[in-house]
Amino acid sequence: MVIQGAKVIPEQEFKNRLDELLKDTEIIVYCWDVWCNTAAKVAKLLLEKGYKVKELNGGIVAW
Repeated sequence: MVIQGAKVIPEQEFKNRLDELLKDTEIIVYCWDVWCNTAAKVAKLLLEKGYKVKELNGGIVAW
């Protein structure tokens, strides 16, 4: 399941695809379920690089 309009960037490709993200747009990161912590790691990295970020609590399952 993917949120309509979302850009899916797998963790292993993330650092090589940062140029696809706009710094003036709020970015919502999410994992597949509540037990995953990849979104939190990515959010931290993005915040450190000056992006506007929020994490979808509970993952895509909660959506």
